[in-house]
Amino acid sequence: MDYEDLFVNAIKSSADFPIDVELDGYPDVLFDIVFNERIKPDEVQKITAALEKFFFRYNRWHFKPIHYISSMWGDPPEQINVFTVRIHIDFGSAMPTALLGAVKVIAKSEADIYRLILN
Repeated sequence: MDYEDLFVNAIKSSADFPIDVELDGYPDVLFDIVFNERIKPDEVQKITAALEKFFFRYNRWHFKPIHYISSMWGDPPEQINVFTVRIHIDFGSAMPTALLGAVKVIAKSEADIYRLILN
């Protein structure tokens, strides 16, 4: 098993919901967050607030920052369907562990998530 497989396995095992990982465009990653029920603004807010806090904390302590999270500064996440929102994160030249950190933050947000798709 190579490093990439180990990393993908670490991502997949970092939450109590299924995570599909297709990282062809890294460092640009689309987070498709599928909820158990129709999208509720307060559930989306839990995730966006957690990611915003993560972004500022990560960039404060790392020389190579995360460039962009699309849900910050008033941009609502893109609604894909009645159950799914998409958040685009440009990890720039940040360490790949930043991706794992973002996934863990989403998992700990206490939002009612059914599945996470990273592509």
